[in-house]
Amino acid sequence: MAKYKGIGGTTVKFRSGAEDYPYGTSGNGAEGSIYYNSSNGQFEFVGLGVGAWSTGGNLNSGRYLAAGTGIQTASIVAGGADPGVAIAEQYNGTAWSEVGDLSQARYGLGAAGTSTAAVVFAGQFDPEGKKDETEVWNGTAWTEVNELNTERYGVGQAGHVNTSALCIAGGPPNVAITESWNGTSWTETGDIPAGTQQGTGFGATNTAAIFAVGETDPGRVSTAYEFGGSSWSEIAELNQAKSNTGSAGTTTDGLVYGGETPSLTTNTESWNGTSWTEVSNLGTARGKLSTGMGRGSAALAVGGQTPPTTAATEEWSFVHAIKTVTTS
Repeated sequence: MAKYKGIGGTTVKFRSGAEDYPYGTSGNGAEGSIYYNSSNGQFEFVGLGVGAWSTGGNLNSGRYLAAGTGIQTASIVAGGADPGVAIAEQYNGTAWSEVGDLSQARYGLGAAGTSTAAVVFAGQFDPEGKKDETEVWNGTAWTEVNELNTERYGVGQAGHVNTSALCIAGGPPNVAITESWNGTSWTETGDIPAGTQQGTGFGATNTAAIFAVGETDPGRVSTAYEFGGSSWSEIAELNQAKSNTGSAGTTTDGLVYGGETPSLTTNTESWNGTSWTEVSNLGTARGKLSTGMGRGSAALAVGGQTPPTTAATEEWSFVHAIKTVTTS
């Protein structure tokens, strides 16, 4: 007699009940799978993940419009305003620790890379104005390297490694310029369709990124664009027009959160590569957040203004409903 597995089924795996259930993956222990839990003698089903924000460790120095990059459990925040500072801090998934300062205090800057190998660029410092400086972080200290071709602040960013980054748009006045970083120098590449500042960018490399929302003439927008390595294409709009948001992720798994509409918002929207979906809100409405820390399924919302300036950190993660398989 034919067995179900031979017809089209799969072998039910064993688990101890202590393992994690990763979001957005397939196979044993992931969403939609059934397994035998040897710790309680039950067959169990892993339900769909539901995203939510929870409280993380506070920054030591509250600030807004700071640069951020890394993953949820290993991130770095540098610069920012209240007033303009050079302070950098690293996050270990629980708490922030101060590390070496930037060479140039500034805010409204971008970043790419990891908590131990990062690059920051652009920004502003009063009364000197907008900046074109670039600095790299080696885990111990910051070093100034080749400058951007166009000085600006309020930029978008992309890049999960410090040798493959984008600096997108900015101002003032609003510009559409995109520059690509290869670890040594900046090269101008395809412009976004409209000059924008205080928009947000995310993506893994300098050839695959999303840039969304921001301030154009005459006001805030809900537009979004995708970069394919040489040019930008308009994609589905967000549900809410805003600027000064946080964001994290890749071109197929992204998150945009908080910001100004002009009123402060807790709105969080998830990007799946095709469309935006409103998901669970931030715990606290705020704008001018640090951006770029984490991925779409595990992100950080750091600092910003509520007002006043805040040091708060919130962590985005997915919780899976684990259900016991029964008969009736």
